[in-house]
Amino acid sequence: CSCNKEDLTWNLKRLSPKDAKLEVSEIIYSNNCTDQSGFQFIATGLGTPSSIYWEVTNNGFANSCFKTQGNCTDASVKFYLNTNKDGILRFYLKTGGMPNEPNTLPSVKINSTSINTAIISGNEGSNGEWLQLQTEIIKAGNNEIEIKFSGSAIKTFYVDEIELWSPLY
Repeated sequence: CSCNKEDLTWNLKRLSPKDAKLEVSEIIYSNNCTDQSGFQFIATGLGTPSSIYWEVTNNGFANSCFKTQGNCTDASVKFYLNTNKDGILRFYLKTGGMPNEPNTLPSVKINSTSINTAIISGNEGSNGEWLQLQTEIIKAGNNEIEIKFSGSAIKTFYVDEIELWSPLY
C-alpha cells in the first residue's frame, strides 16, 4: 500500500441535497410557468381575499413566472406529477419585500410530507434576486407536490422553471 499523494483518488459525489447539487441525467417534467392550468394556488395576507392572488407575469427567471399580488404573507403552489422514474425537483424562486431582507425559502412537501431542499444557484441573502432550489430524491408514482412560503412580513413571491430531473445513481 502506498501513501503517496499521486496514488490517492477522491470520490466527491454527494448523495444529499444538503451538501451539493445532485447529478442528474434527463428531464422528466418541465413547466416554464406560462399558464396556471394544472396548478392550485393559495395566497393569504392583509386585505380582502380577492386582492391577494397568484398571476402569470413576464418578470420571471426565464420570461414568464408565477407571482403573488397584494399584501401577501403566505403563499403556496401545488400540483400533481405521475412519473415512472424517481426524480429531483428543481425550481427558481425569489421574494420581494423590504430592502436588504433575505429571500424567504419555501418548504417543499411531497404527499403532505416535508422533504429537504438545498440552494444550488444564487444567494438566500439577496432579496429580489433569483435562486434555484433542489429537493432530495422523490420516488416514482403519483405525487402531490407543494411549494409553500410562510412568514409574517408582507412579500411578493415568485416561482419559475419547475423541473423534475432523473437522478444519476
